[in-house]
Amino acid sequence: MSTSYQFLTVERHGGVERVTLNRPDVRNAFNEHVIADLTAWARQAHADPPRVVVFAGAGKVFSAGADAGWMAKMASYSREDNLRDARAGAEMFLAINTVPAIVIGRIHGAALGGGSGLAAVPIAPSSLQIGTTSAASPSAGDVWPTNVGFASALPSVAPGRYTATLTFTVIGR
Repeated sequence: MSTSYQFLTVERHGGVERVTLNRPDVRNAFNEHVIADLTAWARQAHADPPRVVVFAGAGKVFSAGADAGWMAKMASYSREDNLRDARAGAEMFLAINTVPAIVIGRIHGAALGGGSGLAAVPIAPSSLQIGTTSAASPSAGDVWPTNVGFASALPSVAPGRYTATLTFTVIGR
């Protein structure tokens, strides 16, 4: 693969592509550059699909969700800026969710906010933490139930709390 990314490491061996979030200094937190990298990767994967994709995170955790510095910067964004960012996030998840491959999240530590959206089929230790902050209004981090099935996911998550251990029943993808 000749494409290079600022915050992703991508390796393909046979039909398996490993995509590693590579911002360990901020616990692989999402910002506009990570979103752009993941979107570009997904578009490349559509053009040359692997059989299996394994998402991972460099360092101590899978992903801490949104980057706090980016969130602070967004506080001064205009309505148009916020809409642009929301569209970019939605386009990223759509591009990833439509890659014609089995997508697996190799989770270690926490998978919070948008990071939980990459947890399509978690392979994780019993210390897995998947966090979401709202039940009433979906956010980027609330995407993961659509990947594992609402019947499996919703009983496992309480709004604003972490869930220590999750059990998933995934049928198909």
